[in-house]
Amino acid sequence: MKKHADLYPVYLFYGPEDFLMEEEIERLLEKTLSSKERGLNFHVFSAEENSAQEIAQTAQTLPMFSRYRFVLVKEADQLEEDQVNALLRYIENPSPAPASFSGG
Repeated sequence: MKKHADLYPVYLFYGPEDFLMEEEIERLLEKTLSSKERGLNFHVFSAEENSAQEIAQTAQTLPMFSRYRFVLVKEADQLEEDQVNALLRYIENPSPAPASFSGG
């Protein structure tokens, strides 16, 4: 698996093209985590079910046995304003390693 330097710490995907978003998420996963690394470093959250604090805390946690941690937030448009502000604090100052991604 080849690692790439052109990764950003946060991505936002939105719009009606779910298939294209899923395709891009899979492409980013392939660039960052092997199938073994995904068990410990790939986290999927639902904005309807998880708090922004929980999401940000996971994104700030150092990856386990990997260079990257991949955090996927689904239904991000369902976050309440105070939750958006809490998540925005992380987005403004993300983990120094390109370890977390949001979208879906």
